[in-house]
Amino acid sequence: MPQRLTRNTLDPSRLPPVLTAAQYRDLTGKSLMTIYRWINAGILKASRPEGTKSWNIPRSELARVNGWEGIPDP
Repeated sequence: MPQRLTRNTLDPSRLPPVLTAAQYRDLTGKSLMTIYRWINAGILKASRPEGTKSWNIPRSELARVNGWEGIPDP
């Protein structure tokens, strides 16, 4: 099971390079439906590995979409 991440314990150096939609939700407070809409609209960059139903969201998208500073690319 993926590690549960919260905004209160956010340490950019400890974030995984790729986040699940649920982890992105936990960090941003956005609903999963909003996240999926953003992905489908091209607002949020994400990839879906072949043969899976889950989305992979690069951690750099936190900084780009939400204006957060200090979140480096892997």
